[in-house]
Parts: sequence; C-alpha cells; structure tokens
Amino acid sequence: MVQIDNLTDAADQVTTLQMPDGSIGTLELNFRGSTSRWSYNFTHPQFPNGADNGQMLCIHPNILRNFKNILSFGMSCVSVDGNDPVSIEAFASGQTSLFILDEVDVDAVESSIYGINT
Repeated sequence: MVQIDNLTDAADQVTTLQMPDGSIGTLELNFRGSTSRWSYNFTHPQFPNGADNGQMLCIHPNILRNFKNILSFGMSCVSVDGNDPVSIEAFASGQTSLFILDEVDVDAVESSIYGINT
C-alpha cells in the first residue's frame, strides 16, 4: 500500500500515478463547493471505456472495487475520523488520505472486509 502524498487543497488537481503493475493511471480530483464533496475521475488503459468518471469520493477500502475483475490493483480512501472528505482541506490537512493498493492489498481487503477468498 502506497500513499498518494502529493494531494493539496486545490479544488481541481490532477496527478499521474504509477500503478503496482507498472501501468500509468491519471487521477483527477475536483472539490464541489456547492455540495462540499470531492469527486474523482480515474483514467487507466485497462478500463473498458478508458475511465471511471464523475464518481463521488467516499471513505472505502477499495474505491475501484467495481473493477476488481479487470484491475490487479485498487485505491483506498481513509480518514482520521471515518467521515467522508467534505472540506477542501481534507487532503492537505491529512484528515483524508488516498492509497494505491497492490494485488496483495486488494486480496486482503476482499478477504477481511468482504469475506471473499480470492
């Protein structure tokens, strides 16, 4: 598990990520002030349509779980207090963190959280 440590309090930010399998993904985060929520777009060549766009970001052990049969990696969103990121400072303050999960991490989430042995 590797923390994405270059996130700031900018309302619109894009970062390029090297995934555990060596591929490259692009994560775009947008803060929506009218709803006090973060949304994300994740672009990766293994997605059938190229991207997972416009998803609201919430605390979850693997926000890419819907693609577990396509991707060998995942992404986790955690917070200090267990609440979803609702402030523009959520990442810059360390209140909320995003992590890239490798295949072993994804298997551990599936087993320990969902009770599914892979």
